[in-house]
Amino acid sequence: MGIYFEGLIWKIDLYLLGLEGFVIFVILGVIFSYKIKRSYINRQIDNLRKKVGTCSLDDEACFAAESLPVLKNIGIEIFVNMLQNKGNIQDKAILAKIRQNLLKTKEIAEVEKIAVRGRNKWKRIEAILALSYINPSYALKVVSQTIYDKDEDIVSFSLEALRNIRTNESAQIILEGIKKHIYSGYKAASIVSVFPCSVAEVFAKEIDSEDENLRFWCIRIIAHLKASQYSSQVANHINDISANVRSSVCEYLGLIKANDLAEMVLEKLSDNIWFVRLRALQSIEQIMAGDCIDNVAPLIRDKSWAVVETAKQIMVKYPMKSIRYAKEYLFDIDTNIHKIGVEIIDASRYTDKMLEGILSSDDKEREESVEMLRIMLKTGVEIELEPALRESSEHARNLLIKIIGTVDGKKAKQLQDIMEKRKR
Repeated sequence: MGIYFEGLIWKIDLYLLGLEGFVIFVILGVIFSYKIKRSYINRQIDNLRKKVGTCSLDDEACFAAESLPVLKNIGIEIFVNMLQNKGNIQDKAILAKIRQNLLKTKEIAEVEKIAVRGRNKWKRIEAILALSYINPSYALKVVSQTIYDKDEDIVSFSLEALRNIRTNESAQIILEGIKKHIYSGYKAASIVSVFPCSVAEVFAKEIDSEDENLRFWCIRIIAHLKASQYSSQVANHINDISANVRSSVCEYLGLIKANDLAEMVLEKLSDNIWFVRLRALQSIEQIMAGDCIDNVAPLIRDKSWAVVETAKQIMVKYPMKSIRYAKEYLFDIDTNIHKIGVEIIDASRYTDKMLEGILSSDDKEREESVEMLRIMLKTGVEIELEPALRESSEHARNLLIKIIGTVDGKKAKQLQDIMEKRKR
């Protein structure tokens, strides 16, 4: 019995070893065939480039399909690689000529059939992309069908094809897909963001739609296209029942820097939904820059962490406008507010300015600077005084240490000892 099992185990091991060898052989075969195919594609494109390089743009016969043998058997993948223009044929005029002649070949009709009814998914995708690059009259008709395909990859690459076409007609197809929830609005907005601004008119027709999801995406797409001509129509939805729509209106007004509508955005800083307040914060900074600080400062105490963080970032970005609030924050019992005050002071390089003020001949400036030093030391703010003292003259250094001593004797003694050691 033991001998039987030993023989069985040996046979299984041998079988598994053979199977492993077969799998490795298949993988290597696939890799090798792919390299051969890519090499063939590159040679064909190279041959085409060399051929057209000798042609004059006025010489129609030179660009005819009969004169360019490679066009007769170009294949979809070669065609897509060629028209993607990745360093293969840089001259757009030459590419236009090639497109014109390819339209006359029977292979293009075959590409359309594959795009609509092909059994191989990836061949269909190549065909869809090829149609979008060549942009014949029936390309949009084909893509308008494939965009509703059950396969997500077909839908995704159909959107990419519409991105290549970039016309009002292709924008309309994308809009219809948003209406029918065929794909993510985020995906659609990303695709349309590279379209010319003129396509905004397609989406502007649905700004007042009863469908709040459609209103939201249309306004957001128009915002990223920065189509300022629709500001009045979009602004009408600043108090929309949908928080998403209110947020997108704020985003739009910020991106187009609608100074005349800034008051509307300011009102949304007190919206009851946190992400509307967040978007309003970002937008008011885009519109007013540093002049928005008085409106931003109150949101440092907002209930939403995201709103507080954004408000802080804006205040740190404009430290000299925010410094008076930073002084107040230093006394706040909330440690987070206190830290924000410290960050604003650090960003503004206020310490350097304060020490300069202490040495000022202007009594008011000197008193204000000394008072600020007292506040900073008493509230535990870490102040890098040593570098400033090293760079000062001996007279100024002694005067600064003396004044620091009136506020914090221990700190003054530490600084005095450090300066003495450096002298040695």
